[in-house]
Amino acid sequence: MNNGDNICNRFAKLNGIQMKQLLKKHPSHLFYIALIMYVILGYTPILNSGLFFILVVLTSSAAIMSDFGSKTYQHNSTLVGCICLYLSICVVYKVLGISTFSYGLLILHVLFFMSILLMLIIPSKLSAEKWTLIVKIVLLIICINIIDNIRLCLLYPEIADVVNRGLIDEEIAGERINIGGSKWYNAVFFFFTVSFFAYLNCKNKTFKYLMLGCSGLAALFIFGFCLKASVIVFTFFSAIVLYFAKRSNGKTYFWILASLAGVALLLINLFSDEIIAFLSSSVSSERLASRLISLLDTESMEAEAGVGTMSARGALWMVSIDTWTDNVANFIFGIGAHHDNRDLGITNQSVGIGNHSDFFDTPAKYGIIGLILIFNILRLGFKRILSIYEKKYHLQLYVIFALFVLFGFTKGVFTPGIGCAIFLFLPLVKSAIDRNSLVK
Repeated sequence: MNNGDNICNRFAKLNGIQMKQLLKKHPSHLFYIALIMYVILGYTPILNSGLFFILVVLTSSAAIMSDFGSKTYQHNSTLVGCICLYLSICVVYKVLGISTFSYGLLILHVLFFMSILLMLIIPSKLSAEKWTLIVKIVLLIICINIIDNIRLCLLYPEIADVVNRGLIDEEIAGERINIGGSKWYNAVFFFFTVSFFAYLNCKNKTFKYLMLGCSGLAALFIFGFCLKASVIVFTFFSAIVLYFAKRSNGKTYFWILASLAGVALLLINLFSDEIIAFLSSSVSSERLASRLISLLDTESMEAEAGVGTMSARGALWMVSIDTWTDNVANFIFGIGAHHDNRDLGITNQSVGIGNHSDFFDTPAKYGIIGLILIFNILRLGFKRILSIYEKKYHLQLYVIFALFVLFGFTKGVFTPGIGCAIFLFLPLVKSAIDRNSLVK
């Protein structure tokens, strides 16, 4: 037994030495693991569990802390400081009971901002030899999940419909399935946007068509199986604005968009009846058709339900605005994060948070302090992405950022899937676009 114990102890010491040598020789391995786990979390609906959330947080934290003293973090100290302060406020509000939303939702919120901290490591950690493999793994994970969701939507259309509307969990006969809901649709939209941006700019033909295939797969799911009118409209709109951002310069871009908008309005006015008839007959979901038609003609009988939905969403935005401006304390500090509970009869109006727009909800939750911190986090995060890309891509990047901001005024954007697409996938595809090393 003593000899056996000695052998085990020697082996443990030797293994520890080898592990240290491996990490010293390949310091980026922990970052790669954190990145892959983050992508899996953001785009795999079935892994929506607290245990996996915690595992991703721990892995991401370890990767961030292993590089925390680097020049990259020092050069971005204001961004890092704003993120740490904002997350500290979120955690303190929860611990003190000011916020009543679940710890699971808090972790998901934290993970969005951790994606920005992980982004800061990418230039120093991602070597020229590894970018091809990493990007392919990211694309494979996301595309497998999209294909699986298409399969599940075909097999269980009724389940897809109710999950879309948030009425039940993603379960069949008590077993969870890998079918995504509203937040997952939002993440797929941003995956489409970044993939389409990469397709427009890739110089390598192999990756150009790979990115075209990925954006086409995402578009197929959105236009064929997504029942969210806002996601469909945003996808169509993003393809147009990105295409013309690539084909024009800053001086002519807005004139082109204005001309296109004018032509679109003219066609809608001239052929509104035909367009409405087409949507009514071709869109299988009456709920989705009414929302799309409401964007064309609010007085149409077919648009009645859609108009009601838009009015209800606007009312929820006003709930957060009214809470924030109700008194001085709310304006400065907010009231914390709270969520409705239909089973218990707790409404958004009763908790004072609309929960249908992160940009309207943030000041109601964390006051002007939280709003200022969020503004600086996004401003500096976007600035960091711009520094990775050459100036010729900046107009297209500004378009992507604008889409993110518009989305944030209408929906929730502080989710791991969207953080993965904007702050991890978008910087990563830079190397796929021109095969040059990322900036230091």
